[in-house]
Amino acid sequence: MKKSNIRILLMVMLYCIGLREAVTGVLQLLGLAESLNASYSVTGSFYNPGPYACCLALVFPVALRDANLSDNKLQKLTGWTMALFCAILIPVTMSRTAIAACGIGGIIAMSDRLNLRRLSKGRLLALGIMCVIIAGGIYIVKKNSADGRLLMWKVAVQAAMEVPLTGVGWSDVAGTYGEAQEQYFASGKGSEQEIMVADAPEYVFNEYLQIAIAYGPLAAAGVIVMIA
Repeated sequence: MKKSNIRILLMVMLYCIGLREAVTGVLQLLGLAESLNASYSVTGSFYNPGPYACCLALVFPVALRDANLSDNKLQKLTGWTMALFCAILIPVTMSRTAIAACGIGGIIAMSDRLNLRRLSKGRLLALGIMCVIIAGGIYIVKKNSADGRLLMWKVAVQAAMEVPLTGVGWSDVAGTYGEAQEQYFASGKGSEQEIMVADAPEYVFNEYLQIAIAYGPLAAAGVIVMIA
């Protein structure tokens, strides 16, 4: 009984957060509320649309499961409402991570109904092809952004491998990354596309690499082990 009550409490909290963010996003999308970042139309209560979309993506699998499998009418209606909000708002943010999370989470949430273990080889192949097409579409929609991220991660790995075991400190990550990027292009390894998308970011947009440069590769490995 206690476990059931805790689950209900967590579900209510999750839906309250999700619905609040979804309503805020819809108001921003309709121009009835201002986003917290002038560069983006929809950010919810966040400054950046990426974390906002990922917040909604946390709720989407739960909502999708309730919408399709719940016997409670109120829970079913709430699930459909939340899933619809997510389906509208997440593509607007163009967050690749959130879209991928919704896809994977949605498949897991619906695994009982989809009965993936009994799918024929043909259907599994079709599902695989569809996933590749979606992944390619996500890449093409924001190609320059994706190429920029890949360049940053490539250079950041190089920088992380060269820093001391204790790292360089959080405040020196940007400088260390800048020097590593300079060395990368000076070596002639950079392609024309990489030259076009190169920037001088203050953040490498990957927490593990950021930690590896700031506090050393062992600290990043420790964080990964702790999360796992």
